[in-house]
Amino acid sequence: MSKIDELINKYCSNGVEFKTLEKVVISVKTGLNPRKNFQLNTQDAKNYYVTVKEVTSGKIVFSDRTDKINDEAISIISNRSNLEFDNVLFLALAQSENCDCRYSCKQLER
Repeated sequence: MSKIDELINKYCSNGVEFKTLEKVVISVKTGLNPRKNFQLNTQDAKNYYVTVKEVTSGKIVFSDRTDKINDEAISIISNRSNLEFDNVLFLALAQSENCDCRYSCKQLER
């Protein structure tokens, strides 16, 4: 039994309604390429720049190798993404037309 099946059994005794992604997704966007939109690890960078390398076992784990960005880059990213609390983010862990892509999701927490 998968983790999602366990959670459904535990919290949704009557089951859940099935909906395809196109019925519930508001927008799909790719990440911004830093080389084209902003610079990583500038002297004034104090904000973490999260990529797939920070995702470990479904959690975001920062390390000394995690890139950082400045407030201007945060503004550029925020203006494009329009993220809000309770949004669900899907993260592709592989990028190829011929691969088995695995996905992770993280709900933004308040």
